[in-house]
Amino acid sequence: MIKKVEGIVLNTRDYREHDMIVRILTKEDGKQTFVVRGVKKVKSKQLASAQIFTHAHFHFSYHKGQTMHTLTNADILQTHPILRNDLLKQTLATFFCEVCETIEEEQVGEMFHLLVEAFTFLEASEQPYAVASLFMSCILKMQGMQPYVDGCVRCHCKQGICSISWKEGGFLCQDCYHVSMGKCYDKEELTLFRLMSKAQMEHFLTLESYTHWSYEHFLLHYHFFEYYSGVTIKSMKFLQCLQSMNSS
Repeated sequence: MIKKVEGIVLNTRDYREHDMIVRILTKEDGKQTFVVRGVKKVKSKQLASAQIFTHAHFHFSYHKGQTMHTLTNADILQTHPILRNDLLKQTLATFFCEVCETIEEEQVGEMFHLLVEAFTFLEASEQPYAVASLFMSCILKMQGMQPYVDGCVRCHCKQGICSISWKEGGFLCQDCYHVSMGKCYDKEELTLFRLMSKAQMEHFLTLESYTHWSYEHFLLHYHFFEYYSGVTIKSMKFLQCLQSMNSS
């Protein structure tokens, strides 16, 4: 039986001499794994369907009980060429895909729409770290890991907020803060972190124009994800290398 799903390719790997295995986040059927036959042959028409970031309607041969199905063809909706041709954007898009692999199956529908929006904004924006920060903020809310930013996470006082602690779970006031808990931040940085923590993807254009969003803004939200999920995203290492090269 041939079935069809709408999805985005999260990752690929070689399989046998001419085949590939693709992992796809679908709109309604969770994460699926497909074999793409003959995709590495010179005349293959399946190449686009076996590339990371590709958004398509995938047609596959379905057999009940199997965990891996054979892809027959795909109707390509978007290949995201801009993401492939910009090293920073490509790395961030890969990061997004890796995060999606950590999401529980019951949340994949929400995750699919988030990834579509994140790719769209990432291609168009001149502030890739604004997209990455908002993506991580949305993931934290989706996973129940969002930081407490309506006051001090310890005493709930709204005055004298001076620091952000992922280990404590959010803002800290001067009375609850200790130097061992991390650095202090000025009022502007605390305001930016709160704005991003409260925002949804629909607010992106407003956030993008608000300020210059940096790697450090993104990193704050990533630290919350890494600490509470216990997952380290592999592409972070390369992203850190890129940041080091750009800073030197």
